[in-house]
Amino acid sequence: MKRFLAAALLALLLAGYASADYLLIVVNLNAKDPSKQESGGGDKIGGGPAVPPMSGGPMVPPMGGGKGGPGPKGGEPEDADDSPDLIVAVVEVKSISKNFAKEFGDGKREIKFQHHWGKIDLVSKTWLYEATLLKKSEGGALPTVKERFAAREKEVIGDGKDNKPPTREVVRKVAQFALELGLVDECAKVMDKLAESDKDNPSVKAYRTVKAEMDKPLEKFDASKDVAAKWREKLLDGYQVSSQDKYHFALVHLNTLGANQIKPHFEHLERSFRAYYYWWALKGIALPVARERQVAVLAEGPAKLAELKVNLSASPTVTESFFARRELMSVFSRQRGDSHYFRLNKAADEFRDMNFELHDLLSGTPGKGIPKFDNKDKIVPLQQREMLAKKARLYALMLKLLEDEHEQASLTHQASRQMLFASKQLPRNVQVPEWIQFGTGAFFETPLQSPWPSIGGGNPYWLPRFREMYSPKKKKYETSDAALLKAVVTDGHFREKPKAEKDADAARTREADLRKARAAAWALTFYLARAEDSDGNPKWLPKLQRYYKELSKQPRDVALDEKTLWACFTRAFELTDQDKVSAFARNWIAYVKDTPLDAAVIHEKISEFHTKMTTPPKKDGGSSGGNSGGGNTGRPTLPPNQP
Repeated sequence: MKRFLAAALLALLLAGYASADYLLIVVNLNAKDPSKQESGGGDKIGGGPAVPPMSGGPMVPPMGGGKGGPGPKGGEPEDADDSPDLIVAVVEVKSISKNFAKEFGDGKREIKFQHHWGKIDLVSKTWLYEATLLKKSEGGALPTVKERFAAREKEVIGDGKDNKPPTREVVRKVAQFALELGLVDECAKVMDKLAESDKDNPSVKAYRTVKAEMDKPLEKFDASKDVAAKWREKLLDGYQVSSQDKYHFALVHLNTLGANQIKPHFEHLERSFRAYYYWWALKGIALPVARERQVAVLAEGPAKLAELKVNLSASPTVTESFFARRELMSVFSRQRGDSHYFRLNKAADEFRDMNFELHDLLSGTPGKGIPKFDNKDKIVPLQQREMLAKKARLYALMLKLLEDEHEQASLTHQASRQMLFASKQLPRNVQVPEWIQFGTGAFFETPLQSPWPSIGGGNPYWLPRFREMYSPKKKKYETSDAALLKAVVTDGHFREKPKAEKDADAARTREADLRKARAAAWALTFYLARAEDSDGNPKWLPKLQRYYKELSKQPRDVALDEKTLWACFTRAFELTDQDKVSAFARNWIAYVKDTPLDAAVIHEKISEFHTKMTTPPKKDGGSSGGNSGGGNTGRPTLPPNQP
């Protein structure tokens, strides 16, 4: 769904804009360019093939399969996630006025959006893409995470002088909310402030304990003793180990990477480390802080990742990364390798072959990254070159966004999974079920297609997918909630074998089965970690810890069968008969169904676009999603003034 090249850029990304909007962009690589069909293509530049203009020409219903294009019965995947031609990303952009936002949404204005790497001119719909400013369910732009946190802090704490709220309320409604927005440092500031006046509160005591442990200096790096150095010698020729005093991870990486190239990875890993301990501390639980540096490996690409997976006790791959349980080590691919990224990267070769510089195009600076000469070595006027660069600049931005989200998703997921073992909650020598490992990683991760982090909150990726697969329309899960619960805790979904006969279909089916298994694993973990009783206390968290202990008692390195896994769970949660199992399962499903999610609009839009993409054209000559017909010209009807 490649990396930030400088630490300064990372700081900019984390800081965000004082006032910003979230822009959802969906590109359909399967769409047909009407200008090529009508005129045989656009101008040529850089000695390469024709480049179609991005504005002008007939505006057609977006995301269509076109006449004779793929439909639901023509081999097109049932789910949007399985469509490699449907590229989705969310970008934070500087806010525009309400009037401009409305005109943009109505297709009447082209907007020059300012993002973290530069600027890009976009309209709301073309034959190739749609761009939508995300809105709240009641209308209005989604506020940024900083705006949401500031509003919550003011609502609960006020000016902090009169009518101080109880510490417990501040912990639950402000500090925990900060984590859910990915504001780890803001969470720490809230707890530090509470510690000045209420050191005896259980959450404050736990926080102070883990923070003091995390702030202690780690042992100096010694290559002769360091675990990361030993693994580098065994499996990673041409790699080196980097560590810094302030980071709890040592990173094994190619020796050609500089400090600025690996610093973003350190930052993501360290935030995940602290967020994990802070979250448990807010529940009044001070986990033992790992004193040794954790090991993370940054493999150069998918091929190296696959090689390492063969040699380690690897978990299933998640976003080109895995966790090796016995070795207590997370492994990440530096390059994204899924079908969506592959298809987009391949499509961008059209412009690389014409000597466009995609990285330079990101800035949006007129003329930058665009070849000056056409195929006859004549200078192309700047205005014409800018028109030709619109599609290339869109591809450049989408590639950058996919690389960024891949980095965040893989690092935050595996680091959190690793902390489940590093904090001694689970032993490294027991084959713990995949559902609780994945569920924990997903609970703390920043997922793909997410406008913001969601540490311990409703996961913007997995929550809507679980709801959709559970719905009467999809019916992907077991017929009863109790049967679904048992399938999850016994890893039944993870054990399913693809039923398709063809290799390509089997791979697609396997991915769909994994999504089903992972969505349910996240949903159950979310319920166990988040549900509260009538007094606002954690309802299942003590029993979740008891479940960890039940698993810890199991034999070393022995595959646990369904009976054993079910017994561990039912003992820990005191589900002594079928009625209790059924009631527990019903409450779980109801809780997840009722969980609010501001970012749900993202999945709704993706599904909407996928429906358009797979709908065959009407037989009466009209179009329900095809690539023929008239419509808006794609040019704004108002001058494209900058907001």
